[in-house]
Amino acid sequence: MYASAAIMLLSMAGTSVALAECQSETRDLEGSPATAEVCIVSVGMFKPNKVTASINGKAVFSGTDAKDVIFDGRYQRKVLSGGCNEMVSILDMATMKSAPIAVLPESLVSECHIAADADGHALPFEKDAACSKSFYTALGPLLGKLMPAANAKRCTVVLDAVEVLSKEFKL
Repeated sequence: MYASAAIMLLSMAGTSVALAECQSETRDLEGSPATAEVCIVSVGMFKPNKVTASINGKAVFSGTDAKDVIFDGRYQRKVLSGGCNEMVSILDMATMKSAPIAVLPESLVSECHIAADADGHALPFEKDAACSKSFYTALGPLLGKLMPAANAKRCTVVLDAVEVLSKEFKL
């Protein structure tokens, strides 16, 4: 039911190596199984990842994460939604550990739904579309003291308001 695979692919030029990770989940939708699969292919540092998504083997998205990855449309008369968002940590540059939540702008904490651990340090959070609107504006004045670090992507596939897949891909 749950599948995860990591494979190495050689590029056409034969000089670079790409890492692909695919994850899938199957849910019952109105008595029929729906298997959603998302694959992220990393082709190298500072290059956008290739992202594909399919439902029961039929492609529903193919693109890169150079911009927001949004699954939007229809699949067999069902509304398709979801996408892939970065999971981000904000690090204190002096300690290279998670920043105290008290030093983060309140707008960033509220709009990005940043929670704190028991010691008051910011936990990793999902940088969705709402968070992205204020992320760099709020964090910009603190860059140098703080640093955002993307450590994963969380991808979800939703059909007619039923979550078919929710998986995290480590970066």
